[in-house]
Amino acid sequence: LCVLKGGSAFFQDLQICLRNFHQFSRQEDIPFTFDFIRAKSYAGTESTGTVKVSGCDLEKLKGKHVLLVEDIVDTGTTMR
Repeated sequence: LCVLKGGSAFFQDLQICLRNFHQFSRQEDIPFTFDFIRAKSYAGTESTGTVKVSGCDLEKLKGKHVLLVEDIVDTGTTMR
């Protein structure tokens, strides 16, 4: 799950590596998908303490292992 926009360059490289690993390891029973979200927690230059997520139905992620790719982690609230 990539947090736009900063994480997208690394996320693209990661997608290629994961697809290659999946193809050449013959681990066809390990499904994975890629998706994007937008996370906002700032009003101007101050953190609001609350993260607003858009672009993805977070309910579909419940009970799944999720790798979150983000460019900057300052408060850590996106992970919650």
